[in-house]
Amino acid sequence: MAALVALAMPMLHGQQVLDADQLVQRWLDAVRFHAAGQNDEQVKWLGSLPTEHWKLLNTGLKSYFGQKGASNHVIDQAAIFHMDAAMFGPPAPATRLGSAWTGGLTPALYRTQDGELEGREDANWNWILARKILDQLQPAPRSDPFAAFWYHASAAYLFWRGYYGELNTHLEHAGLLFPTDARIAFDRGCLAEALGMPRSQFAIDSLLARRPANRGSALFVPGMGSNPNPRAEFQTARASNDEAEKRFRQTLQIDPTFAEARIRLARLLELKGKPDDARKELETALRGPMPDSVVVYYAHLFAARADLALKHPDLASAHIRDALALFPDAQTALIVESQLALMKSDADGALAPVRHLAGLVGDPNHLEDPWWVYDTGAGRLVDFMLAEMKARAEAIK
Repeated sequence: MAALVALAMPMLHGQQVLDADQLVQRWLDAVRFHAAGQNDEQVKWLGSLPTEHWKLLNTGLKSYFGQKGASNHVIDQAAIFHMDAAMFGPPAPATRLGSAWTGGLTPALYRTQDGELEGREDANWNWILARKILDQLQPAPRSDPFAAFWYHASAAYLFWRGYYGELNTHLEHAGLLFPTDARIAFDRGCLAEALGMPRSQFAIDSLLARRPANRGSALFVPGMGSNPNPRAEFQTARASNDEAEKRFRQTLQIDPTFAEARIRLARLLELKGKPDDARKELETALRGPMPDSVVVYYAHLFAARADLALKHPDLASAHIRDALALFPDAQTALIVESQLALMKSDADGALAPVRHLAGLVGDPNHLEDPWWVYDTGAGRLVDFMLAEMKARAEAIK
C-alpha cells in the first residue's frame, strides 16, 4: 500500500512533489545520516533538488527553526552537512535557490584567473544557509565550542580554493559572532593581507579597468574563487595591509603566543619601512613556541629581509641558512642566498644556489617552498583541519 501511495504522488522533474514539512523531515534525515567529509547519498540528494523544492525547503526551515527550534546537536550536524554539500556537491547558486530568510542580498561574484576577468558566478547557497542555521544555536553561537571551529575549518577550505569572495562574507559574519576568538581574527588578517599582495592587486586593477562606471559595488575573486566587497571600491594594497596589521594586532591581544600572527605582522611592518619594529616582533616570535617548521621558515625569511633593511647582511645570511636548513630546495630562500652572496662579491656563493635551483627543474618532488602558499593562510593546513572536523563530527554523533 505504501508503494502504491508513493507511485500515485505527482512528480516534479523526476522527483516526488513534497510539501515544506515533508522536505524538512527528509532534510533532517539527511543531516542525521550524513557521513562527515563524504560525498555520500545525502549530499547527492540535496544536490539533486530542483529549484521548486529548494524554495519549499527554505520556507520549511524558516518555520522549523522559528517555531519548533532544533537542538544544538542537530544544528552542528547541519552545518557540517551543508559545508560538505558546498565542497562536494554541484553549484548551488544563491540567487536561484536562496530565500529572504537569511536577510540581505546575495550579489553575483566576479571570477578571475591570473588577473584576468573570466565571468560572474553566484555565491553558494549552502554556505549562506549553514551560517544561518548556526545562528540558531542556543543560547548563542559563541557558547558552542564547535561553531567557532566550524568557521575556522571552513575558512581554511575557502582559503585553499581561493574563494576569497565567499571567505569575505564568511569571516565578516564570524567576526560578529566570535569577536574574541584569536583564530577568527587571524583568518581575517590573512584575508586582508592576501588582498594586499601584488597578485591580488593586479587582478583588482584588471577587474576595475573592465568594470562599467557607476555600477555600484565591485566584486572580485583571485584564482578560482570570488570576493564580494561591501564597499563601493576595492581597497588599495596599503589599505589592505593596514587592515591586516589591525587584525594581527587584535589576534595578539587575544593570544600573545600566536606566533604566526606575530610573524605576519612583522612582514607588514617591514613593508611599511619599520624594520626595527619588525625585527623586535620576529625576535619575540623566535624565542617562543612555534606551531610548525613552515612558520619558522617564514620567521627566518622575514628576519633576513629586516636585517638587510637595517644594513646587517651577515645576520641576514644566518637567517637564510636557517631557513634553508628547514627547506633546502625552497626557491625564495635560495634566490635570497644568491643575492646576499652577490652583495659580498662572492661569485661562487652567488652561483651555487642558482645551480641548485637549475637541478630541481622538472623534479616535482623537490619544488617545495612555503612562500608559495603564504597567501592561503590557514588553507595550508586544510587537510588537517578537515580531518579534525570529521573527528569532531563523529564525536557529536
